[in-house]
Amino acid sequence: DCSDMATSLMQKFKNVVFNLEKIAECPVCLQTVTPPFKLCAAGHFICSGCIKTLKMCPVCQKEFTLENPICVKNMLEALPQFCRSSANGCEVILDANGDHEKFCGFHSVKCVVGDCNEEITVYQLLEHHQTKHPDSYITDANTLGTWQLEETSKIVPVYLFNIWFWVVLINIGQKYLKISFLSLPTEKLTDEYYVRVSFGKGSFVFLCTLRALIKWCLEDVKEESTSCEDGSRSQESLLHYTILLPLKALHNVLKSDGAMDYTLEFFRKTK
Repeated sequence: DCSDMATSLMQKFKNVVFNLEKIAECPVCLQTVTPPFKLCAAGHFICSGCIKTLKMCPVCQKEFTLENPICVKNMLEALPQFCRSSANGCEVILDANGDHEKFCGFHSVKCVVGDCNEEITVYQLLEHHQTKHPDSYITDANTLGTWQLEETSKIVPVYLFNIWFWVVLINIGQKYLKISFLSLPTEKLTDEYYVRVSFGKGSFVFLCTLRALIKWCLEDVKEESTSCEDGSRSQESLLHYTILLPLKALHNVLKSDGAMDYTLEFFRKTK
């Protein structure tokens, strides 16, 4: 049928692009070269990063004679760029100024429940949790939890607003509690998403609010950390993505068994 024909044509198209990329592959790093690059006398490519350590072509031992020949440069620039999740089934061809990859549901992730670590796509997360870990994720906008002081890290999976989120808690050297709020979207977001984290014991309440950062952007964003001061009054500060809390500032909410009870309140705002 038409869908099978379209799939077959797309696969053939991918194969053509793949073969062209292999032709323009650097023999050292095995990546498709991008300008600037050089060619040896026999026509072998070498990328600008690898040539710094070479005087002769590693394939044929001939000298490098051409730099950025215009016809090859134009051909490489004309090659379509597929989503980096194409191996998982994504068939999107990227626009030069597009941001598809930030919101692609074919991204690979590892299950964060216990020791599972099964690698799946974001699209498969819900079925995976429902099938293998039905009680392991949050679906309520307000939920309670407990953090044990001896825990080194904890990831709380959350499925709300048809989006997956991770609340990540990391104990840094028994001195700081780092909390991050990450989103795993499958389409472009029209709202901003937040979690209000509160630690409480008796009349003392400690509050902070984090905005969700798309997980795939994490390595591109300089980590922003803010230390909250200790005090007898409730405090709330609107932060971005990550907060670094000195554990000594939370001593008023620490129970005798080394645990801290917390509340997570999720909400969204229209951009």
